[in-house]
Amino acid sequence: MVRAMIVPGHGFMTWGYVGLEGDIRPATFSGEDQIRPIFPAFFPHSERDPALYYFVQNLSSHLYSSVLGAEDVAANYGEANASPPVNIPKGDDWVLQPDEETLRHFREYCGHEH
Repeated sequence: MVRAMIVPGHGFMTWGYVGLEGDIRPATFSGEDQIRPIFPAFFPHSERDPALYYFVQNLSSHLYSSVLGAEDVAANYGEANASPPVNIPKGDDWVLQPDEETLRHFREYCGHEH
């Protein structure tokens, strides 16, 4: 699976999901997004919001949470108040539903319906 990519001259694309609070969050493939539908999330390029910055930020965040544990690198060097515009599909044609085996695993683990 392609986790993230830059479309030169257009922007940055990754996967997202709707969190428990109803906000759009980046999919990490290791948290609550495993039991929620995911969809492509596109961040348009602009002079203020360069695609490379969000690409590196997204991949660094993934490495921080899954492999490196780089002692607060994202917290100290990331743009804390960055909130770029994001475009998501309007219909369900591009939505990927959670895997039934993963849902079954979480139901057995926590006892809640997902």
